[in-house]
Amino acid sequence: MASMGDFSWASLSADYASYHTTRGNRACHAVGIPLIVLALVRWTQVAPLAPVPAVALVLPVYLFWDLRLALAMAAMVAALSAVALHLTPSAALAAFIVGWAF
Repeated sequence: MASMGDFSWASLSADYASYHTTRGNRACHAVGIPLIVLALVRWTQVAPLAPVPAVALVLPVYLFWDLRLALAMAAMVAALSAVALHLTPSAALAAFIVGWAF
C-alpha cells in the first residue's frame, strides 16, 4: 500500500491494482467509472458554446504522472464532453447513480 506522502504514478497505480485484481471488479470499473465521469463532465460544462468542462482542470495532474495517461484522459474527457452536451440533467444523474452502483 502507498504511503500517505507518496503520490507518484508508480505508487498510486500499484496501490490501486492491489485492491482491484479480480476480473469482475475490473469489468465493473470499466463501466462504472466512465459513467461517473460522464456525469461530472456534464455537470461542469459551462455552456454549449464553451463545452470544456471544469473537470478538465485536473488533467495537468496526469502529466505529472504519465504523458500517455494524460493524453488518454484528455481524449476521454473530450469524447465524454461531446456526449455530455446531449444529456438531460436526469440522464446525467442516472449515469452517476448507475456508475456508482457498478
